[in-house]
Amino acid sequence: MPRPAQPLWFALWASLVLAACGAEVGEGSVVGSLLIPLCEGGEAADYVCTPEATCDAFDLGVDFFALETLGERVIIRLQRGGRSLGETDGLVIDIPQRGALTLGTPLPVGPDGPVRVGLAVHGRCPESPQSFRLTGTVVFEAFGTAGGDRVSAAFEALEVHDGRTDARLGLLRGAFDFRVAKGSTRQRYVDL
Repeated sequence: MPRPAQPLWFALWASLVLAACGAEVGEGSVVGSLLIPLCEGGEAADYVCTPEATCDAFDLGVDFFALETLGERVIIRLQRGGRSLGETDGLVIDIPQRGALTLGTPLPVGPDGPVRVGLAVHGRCPESPQSFRLTGTVVFEAFGTAGGDRVSAAFEALEVHDGRTDARLGLLRGAFDFRVAKGSTRQRYVDL
């Protein structure tokens, strides 16, 4: 029978391992102009400024990168912290057919494109019934899925629309560059 202190020691050990792995995560940013409807208490969160092309009122605060392969599908997450996406802010890049990726070429982002992008703002707006639709282009400069491979891309003008009303909510830009680190899949660490 495990002693009561074992779960606490395991959680402490896991958080230290996670911190040690975070030293070489990579670099990334997602910034822009964004209006988030129904953020808290039914009120909108306003991160809007002009000109939109250079606005950085909204900053996702990217400091965590993840890449998951599911057959030919590749999912990349850029987010604030390593918590579950349902508890933080993040951008999810879904590539249904990795063979369709062409390096150095602008690839369309949208529901029917070779790249789909989703936005979650559960960290700053936990009560929001979020539904965002993003369109634009992304350019991959490096893309690999094996341990040690580099993944690098940039997007200059991702338009954000309300998924329910199609109202335009903002414009995001950003880039990321990280190396794939292989580890246990679907492993969740407890914040202490």
